[in-house]
Amino acid sequence: MDLQSHERGDIGRDGDSDSFVFKSPNAEIAAKLQIPNVPLTTFLFDSIKRNQEFLKDKILAINATTEESIRFDEIERLSKQFASALTRMGFKKGDVLYYVTYDNLFLHVVQLGVWLCGGAVRGCFQNDES
Repeated sequence: MDLQSHERGDIGRDGDSDSFVFKSPNAEIAAKLQIPNVPLTTFLFDSIKRNQEFLKDKILAINATTEESIRFDEIERLSKQFASALTRMGFKKGDVLYYVTYDNLFLHVVQLGVWLCGGAVRGCFQNDES
């Protein structure tokens, strides 16, 4: 199908509706991947555990200003603590946590903690005009 046919709205009339579908050059590799039927948080935490020998005490995130950091071996514990605190505050499945922050060090903890509760995260960063 050519572009003029597309502009006329002929897509599908000649059975060539896939002409505008783009495929990854890695589609064959992706087709062979085994995607487990588990929550994303479980998959991420299990992946970290499986790679613990390599990750050991490696830093996941760092605040360059304060030099505070979070290591891979801390992320699951911190996320579950945050999820527990949210639950005690009444956060439940389907809720949305909205944040405004300058600090991005704990955003991984926030995101994973909210997902553990079955919620969604939406946030933004303040602009520092000083």
